[in-house]
Amino acid sequence: MKITPKQYATGLFQAIRNKQASETATIIDSFVAMLAKNNDIVKVDKIIAAFSALWNTEHGIITSEITATKDLDKETRDAIRAFVLRTSGASVVEESEKIDGTLLGGTVIRYEDTVMDYSIKTKISDLISAIKK
Repeated sequence: MKITPKQYATGLFQAIRNKQASETATIIDSFVAMLAKNNDIVKVDKIIAAFSALWNTEHGIITSEITATKDLDKETRDAIRAFVLRTSGASVVEESEKIDGTLLGGTVIRYEDTVMDYSIKTKISDLISAIKK
């Protein structure tokens, strides 16, 4: 039976849950040895991604991507982080920024399955569509 990356990640997550650092190191060493024995080292990137998702869910951490036309100042980033914390119910928001000059202005915020598009480009597009109706 083939073990999927998600199954590996879930097993590792359960094995190290609530363990001390010294115990965790031993468990991870054994886990890597098992991957090698099963010839599944090639799955390590997908295992890490699945493990990270489990870890983040357990600890209330979400990752957001903020797209804007230029670099955001600290005050704006802090306001967006607070907004995402409120709307998502997460404990921690890890954000990344992306610059997109085609937005004309405003921002697009993405986290989990949520997209909040506050860009001028979208507002103009919505206005044009409404006028055409």
